[in-house]
Amino acid sequence: RQVLNCLQMWKSKGGANLSVTYKDIKDRQHEVKKDDILRVSMFDATKMIVQGRAGLSGADSKAEKDSLYKRSDAYFVDYSLMGLMVHQNYLKVMVNQHQTVKRSGDSEIPDFLDRMYDATSSMSDFAVAEEAVRGGDQNWGLLPTCGMLAVKTGYHAGGESGGFLPAFPEFAGWMGKNSTRGRKNRILQEINHHMNYKVSGDSSELRLSYLPILRDRFLSLMTDKEGPKTTEVIELMDEYGLDRDDVFENLDEFKFSQDGKSFANLDSKQKAAFTREYNKGVHKSQALV
Repeated sequence: RQVLNCLQMWKSKGGANLSVTYKDIKDRQHEVKKDDILRVSMFDATKMIVQGRAGLSGADSKAEKDSLYKRSDAYFVDYSLMGLMVHQNYLKVMVNQHQTVKRSGDSEIPDFLDRMYDATSSMSDFAVAEEAVRGGDQNWGLLPTCGMLAVKTGYHAGGESGGFLPAFPEFAGWMGKNSTRGRKNRILQEINHHMNYKVSGDSSELRLSYLPILRDRFLSLMTDKEGPKTTEVIELMDEYGLDRDDVFENLDEFKFSQDGKSFANLDSKQKAAFTREYNKGVHKSQALV
């Protein structure tokens, strides 16, 4: 089918001449091949954008214009993720430049910082434009503007002579952070649902005011010098409608610091003994009251 389509296209441009020679095929093959940008991966497109004018030193105006269009098209390889990818990698292009500037002397540092400021400002403008695209306005007409702002970010990061990304482009770290945020938010909503009969605060107040105190209290009871005070822990859990998973599995998710004591560091024998004692009783979830 593709061969027939190619022949039909060539014939339509050939006029009354019905013959197609080998030279005609060689001359017209660019008319039917796919655009090169369609074969570019998301990571290659990111590298193309953040390196800016790389390889354009001494180029003529046509080459510069073609490079600009190519970088703009690279944004549309995956426009839903390309902004995050550029945000993750554009400052890495400036690392080697920073080392070069430091060796050159203090006179070039202000210009370097100005370029970094311009790149960051372009990335901020990109975020505003993309919010208008994906937010309540749904103004998809701004999508080309988003693409050019991403290209502008790479231009400032690379400078007039272009930059160099020293390693393979990193995947957008925001995706993992957002996934962690969503998981912790679901856990918080679950704990809030369990405790809503006993506390009057919303999720934010529960996170900031209740959970740190309850966590410290449970840990102090479980790590008492005289041994774990299992009975008091169970009574406090029942009072607030918490179950074992809420205390031993979920409260550690809301530590402000990774240092210090945690339920994960408790002795496995203590946990097993607590679980046996907890399962002997009948516990009522406040969420069902």
